[in-house]
Amino acid sequence: MEAYSRDKTLSVYQNQLEKRVKQDHSGITPEMVINQLEQADPSMKKAYVLPLLKWYLEGSMRYLEDASKATSGLTLYGKFKNRNLPN
Repeated sequence: MEAYSRDKTLSVYQNQLEKRVKQDHSGITPEMVINQLEQADPSMKKAYVLPLLKWYLEGSMRYLEDASKATSGLTLYGKFKNRNLPN
């Protein structure tokens, strides 16, 4: 998995982000969106920013504020994802 890069993410998704924030009529910028998603990502390497961004862009995450609701679930997922659970 490639390491997360804020600059690369902004350059790749800039047009889609601009379109989405315009639809929201919220007055935020693409940089503010990325910042909020980074804050919602509990992982050290920001491994969940891209999935959160994709959900936001496709409308699965209706409001940007909903990203913060994912933090606790992502924290639990990160804690247990590498454990071998009994069948």
